Amino acid sequence: MQLNNPNQFTEKTWEAIARTPDIAKTSQQQQIETEHLMKALLEQNGLATSLFNKAGVSTSKVQEYTDAFISRQPKVKNTPNNIYLGRSLD
Repeated sequence: MQLNNPNQFTEKTWEAIARTPDIAKTSQQQQIETEHLMKALLEQNGLATSLFNKAGVSTSKVQEYTDAFISRQPKVKNTPNNIYLGRSLD
């Protein structure tokens, strides 16, 4: 699967994928991991949120754990110019 081909994804999924570099940059990180994508999906309040709710999983807890993971990842001093896919998305 190629993450640079929007035709492989629904519009909402592509919007979430496209949002991940902004999340990484805001967190001063150069790598995008699955947690950045999870954060983008949860921000949409769409299918991902609905699936967690139907499974009885607290989306606020998932968001909390996701944010905690992102905050523990390596940071760069300045806003990164280049963003790379991490191992979890490679």
